[in-house]
Amino acid sequence: MYERVSKRECRISSERAQRLMKDVQIELSDKYRFEFILVGSGNWGTMVKDEDGHYDLDYQIRLTHNSPVIGNNGFRNSTQVNKDFFEALRKHKKGKETFEDSTTAITLTNKDEKPYHIDFVIIDNTRYPPLIIRRNMKKGSPADEKTWNELPKMHWAFDYFKSLHHDYKKYIIEEMVIPAKQKEKAKKEGNSTKRSSTEIFVNEVNRFAQKYS
Repeated sequence: MYERVSKRECRISSERAQRLMKDVQIELSDKYRFEFILVGSGNWGTMVKDEDGHYDLDYQIRLTHNSPVIGNNGFRNSTQVNKDFFEALRKHKKGKETFEDSTTAITLTNKDEKPYHIDFVIIDNTRYPPLIIRRNMKKGSPADEKTWNELPKMHWAFDYFKSLHHDYKKYIIEEMVIPAKQKEKAKKEGNSTKRSSTEIFVNEVNRFAQKYS
């Protein structure tokens, strides 16, 4: 049975994410400048928790033009970018937190009496369409190799979502995004079809727009 996450519960994890991201901004200031944005159901207070009380927050780490290491064609070495953020995040872990470098996100898992997960996806926001980091699933590729992948209509999807009436936003999150995320959770790690929460959100908003616009 899935229960709604209260605003008070969400505040614990969101405040932790905010503090962690500020620490990482300082840690990586010689290489990267970025915004960190809460997206999806966490942004609209429509999260659910599973039978064990676990729930997810989803953040985008959006790399910006004023990053010291940016080249003429954006952030070319996606493997190094991901490694830098993974190591910085792990450096600032606390208590019973663990970090996992998964297919499309770096995942913080908090294992104390108030369990939650926070997914951080890394996006090159200097390109259009924006690019998201994913593990390279090609046969023979190193296990830690990452690639940049297009995230089509990302900005359009977020702008469109913001323009909708509250009832439509609630429908998209509760009836489309959350069920899609639950299906993704059932996929084993390493499955090449596994999508990040950001990808799910963008896809479901685009699907809604195609059907009802």
